[in-house]
Amino acid sequence: MHDENNKIQRKNLKNWILVFVKNFLAIFLVLAPLFLYLGTCYLIQKYTSLDKLPYVHWNGLDPANSVYVSWETSKPTSTYIKYGKDLNLNDGIYQDDTLSNMHHIKLEGLEPNTQYFFKAGSSSDNLFDKIFYFYTAPQPNSNVSFNFTVISDTQQFMGTGHYDRIASAIADARHGDAAFVLFAGDMGQEPYDQETWNFFMHQTQKYSYKIPIVPCMGNHDKNGFNIDTMYHKYFGVSLFNSSSSHPNKNYYAFNWSNTLFVIMEIAEGEDTNPLIEYSIEQDQWLNNTLKDAQSQDYRILIFHRPIYSGAGCSQTLINRLVPIIKTYNVSMVFYGHEHIYERFFIDNVTYVNVAGGGGMQNVGYYPIEGLQKVAMGPFFTRVFINSTNVILRTYSPRFNIIDEVELIKIDSNLILKEVD
Repeated sequence: MHDENNKIQRKNLKNWILVFVKNFLAIFLVLAPLFLYLGTCYLIQKYTSLDKLPYVHWNGLDPANSVYVSWETSKPTSTYIKYGKDLNLNDGIYQDDTLSNMHHIKLEGLEPNTQYFFKAGSSSDNLFDKIFYFYTAPQPNSNVSFNFTVISDTQQFMGTGHYDRIASAIADARHGDAAFVLFAGDMGQEPYDQETWNFFMHQTQKYSYKIPIVPCMGNHDKNGFNIDTMYHKYFGVSLFNSSSSHPNKNYYAFNWSNTLFVIMEIAEGEDTNPLIEYSIEQDQWLNNTLKDAQSQDYRILIFHRPIYSGAGCSQTLINRLVPIIKTYNVSMVFYGHEHIYERFFIDNVTYVNVAGGGGMQNVGYYPIEGLQKVAMGPFFTRVFINSTNVILRTYSPRFNIIDEVELIKIDSNLILKEVD
């Protein structure tokens, strides 16, 4: 009897092991493509080159007459750039024989509303193959029509996401040449992870040879008040105030034709607190900056944390910023963080959540008052500005229109006019 029980136990154990192996193999076969995909994406990200092509930005500068040109090299080299208003590149030369990996050059004395071409490298005999170009800003109040593209949350986890598709669409001839691409935060996945930023910058190169980058800091880009993050490495600190307890500022503003753009630092949760010293200084700066720009047709505000969202409104930001928005006739507000597309029209102000640049989309949503449009999936938004109206169009990477709206300028307000 004892031997019979042992046989039954061995048989049951054998059957259990067989069932376990079968289930394990079934699960492995189902999940193997996913692991293969994740592993491939991770390896592609991990081994993306440190070398980066030149890109144009102007954090804290007046883009009507000055810009930064930056690039990175895996080995220290000298710095050389030649630029001009035509392909002869006869307007200026910058040269620095100091060996460096990160190259930041300020081009000054530029003419407003002008196309500039440039070539860059380590010397006149060792240049990147491409001829790069950019446009300087028209003077304030000049009423020159223009357009720009705005995206947010391009960070990608382990190399997965859809920013590559967005970047390809922006580089596509159907997109056209926007004046600049404006980010509303979370450009990279981790503030100190060189590999994820190599990946992000490599994908951005698809269009950055012809369209400047206007950055804004998100929570994935920031680590307290430290200024040694990847965001600072590639875009620097925008303002400096030696009398402040936190002298390095990551907020700035610039004019482009008839529009003021204000980029704020509302990235981490604590940045929403209006009572901390940094917020007090930033809000004072915001009030003064908007007050001085009342002659402009439009004032556009950009930051990362959402103010209105069906994924969760921030009453703290509503209490803090809406009175300023109303007082100084802010025309439009762009932000991200909640991975979804939302457009609100509240008290004659358009608020747009543009967080469809790269990361996984939110799976839950609750509509709130003022909502005009909501959508999920990859997207980018283009804004076309002239002296009488503003048109906002949001596209999928295949250029299907997700949202389209026209806003008519009446006095100091942009009044909504729906487009069929």
